[in-house]
Amino acid sequence: MNNPEKVHSFLKKNPNKWFCDDCIQAGAAVDRHEVNTIARTLALFPEFARTSTACSQKCSNRDKESTKAI
Repeated sequence: MNNPEKVHSFLKKNPNKWFCDDCIQAGAAVDRHEVNTIARTLALFPEFARTSTACSQKCSNRDKESTKAI
């Protein structure tokens, strides 16, 4: 499975939950900088969303760019 597939799969297995790039990195085992590019690309499709919001994992007390599968 390539890295875009790993990120896609991770998000689809956790629908309607926001994940920051750091938490996607941990969950999908993909380099953080690559996660950012992949997540921004996935957000171009209607089954994904990306915005500045709190991560569902409660990893930070501030909003981060986060992505979710709808």
